[in-house]
Amino acid sequence: MRPPKLPLVDPSRANCLRSRIACLPPRLAAIANATFAAMNRGGRGLRRASVKELVRYLLENMYIDFQGEISLETVRGFLREDDGKDARQLLAKLIEDKGVDEMLITLADCLKDHLGSGISDKTVKEQLMLYAES
Repeated sequence: MRPPKLPLVDPSRANCLRSRIACLPPRLAAIANATFAAMNRGGRGLRRASVKELVRYLLENMYIDFQGEISLETVRGFLREDDGKDARQLLAKLIEDKGVDEMLITLADCLKDHLGSGISDKTVKEQLMLYAES
């Protein structure tokens, strides 16, 4: 089955597209330029790898953030009823670090490595315990 032909780029919009592409990071700009060139050729030569490259770029540049109020007191509230070793170790580390900021940054950075395989409760707990042990 032949890939569908892409419409030719309207010359009046070409400069607008070029200026937008110029603002992109280099790797993404290369993908956009290849796609733009293929559109000007009616879709001939458009590589399927471009989508793979875009996906890889997006995964590499994705970041994790935490929503809502997360403070040392919030964490203490969650751990209040837990007398386990893990809870005590984590709380001690947070007190040593004088808050949760370092934990949240470290956790987000470590969880990013698991985006491809998925982030589960188990993964988050493992990363929290690694942080607490550090």
